[in-house]
Order: sequence, then C-alpha cells, then structure tokens
Amino acid sequence: MSAVPVLARILEERDLLNDPLGRLAILVAASGDVAAWSVLGVATALVAGGSGSVVVWALLIGGLAIVAGLLSGRRRGMRHRGPTMSLATGDWTVGLLAGVLIATFATQASGIGLIFGSFLLGLAVGRTTRAPDRAIDPMRSIAGLLVPLYFIQTGVRADLALLLDPGLLAIGVALVAIAVAVKIGAALAASAVTGLRLRDGLVVGVMLNARGLTELVVLNVGLDAGIISARLFTLFVVMALVTTAFTGPVLDWLTGAGSRQLAAAATP
Repeated sequence: MSAVPVLARILEERDLLNDPLGRLAILVAASGDVAAWSVLGVATALVAGGSGSVVVWALLIGGLAIVAGLLSGRRRGMRHRGPTMSLATGDWTVGLLAGVLIATFATQASGIGLIFGSFLLGLAVGRTTRAPDRAIDPMRSIAGLLVPLYFIQTGVRADLALLLDPGLLAIGVALVAIAVAVKIGAALAASAVTGLRLRDGLVVGVMLNARGLTELVVLNVGLDAGIISARLFTLFVVMALVTTAFTGPVLDWLTGAGSRQLAAAATP
C-alpha cells in the first residue's frame, strides 16, 4: 500500500503534485489503497467468523455507492458553478460527524470493522460535496490531536527489541528490500508495457514507496484481528517507516527537486 496523504505532502513540498508523474503516482496509490482495504475487509470478517459472501456483497454495494456519489457530485458541479451554499457551516460539520458515526457503526455491525466505514464515507464524500473548508476544520483539529496519539500507540505495540535478534533483523532488511523492489519493479514493468520512459517509471516507483499512516492503520487492524503476529507487526512497522523516510531524499536525487528548492530559497 501507499499512503496517499503522505505522498501528496511529499509531492507538494517538491512542486510535483501537479506534475504528470505526480498525478499518476497519486492515482495508482489511491487505486491500490481501495483494493487493499477491500481485501483486508474480507480477511478481517473471515477471521472474525463472518460470511465471506456477505462481506463481498457489502463491499460491492459500498463501491457502487462511491461511484454513484462521485457521478452525482460531478453532475452537481456541472450544474452549479457558483459558491452558493444551502446549509450552514455548522450543519455540514454535524452532518459529517454523524455520517462518520453511522458509517463506522454499520461496518462494525456487519463484521468488517469500524475503520472501513469512515474510509468508505471519506471516499464517497471527498470531492463530491460543496461543503466549505471551514466546515471540515473542526474535524481536522480533532484528527490533529488523535493522529499523534495513534502513532504513540503504534510505537508502543511495536517491540523494537526484537530487532536485536540477528535472524529477525535479517528478515527485516529483506522485507524492506522486497517492499522497495516490488513497487519499483511493478512501476518499471508498467512503464515498459505502456511506453513510458524507464526513468519515469523509476520515479513513480520511488513515489509509491511512501507508506506512512495508511500502512500503520492497516497493520493495527491486522494485529487486532489476529491476521498477523506481534513479530510480523513490528517488522512491517519498521519497513513502513524506513521506506517512507527514504522516499523524499531519493526523489530529490532522481528529480533534482532538492536543488531547485535550494536555488529558490537563495534567490532574493
């Protein structure tokens, strides 16, 4: 998986967010996240003893709802181009919070897991509504408080002392190498098939190595559901942090973005 918010921030800092390769990387990362979340939802329900067919149908219905929301939002945007609002900012905030609670309750009751409800709602609402940014600010403030606590919780659950075992350390190094090779290898293979330059494929592959928070959320869900062990959880957390940390510097080296930033800062 690739963390779309982290990747977007890395690209924005390097003025690559509107670059064709940057947009391609965001699209691929978002598509991969949706697929990975769907597979994880099915696996979580099966481990919890739920019916696989029911979960698959639930995810298909959710996907159709997302597509319908995107299409209706596009139609609304084509009809109403002005900034008119029919609801007050407070109404939007309350509505979004209520939607999150309802969606998480629905997916939790179905056995998929509460995290998937908010994820699906975010996909459906995303860019389709005309909610003002200030209506989302209170939710961003809450997220700004809870996200650091989530990182702390993940760090507490990861037992880094396991890396003192030479065997596990070797497995961790191999895991990082495999994670990087899979992303870059897939990007290079796709570039060869589509006619994209191999160097551009390499850049996209490096971009997709930004994992960040999304990977940590999935790992915590997998650990809570008993899908992965505590040892594997620790190794995957280290892999996610290492690959994310190296994405920016390697991207600077490949694209020269770091040199451009220094030049822009030195320009009076």
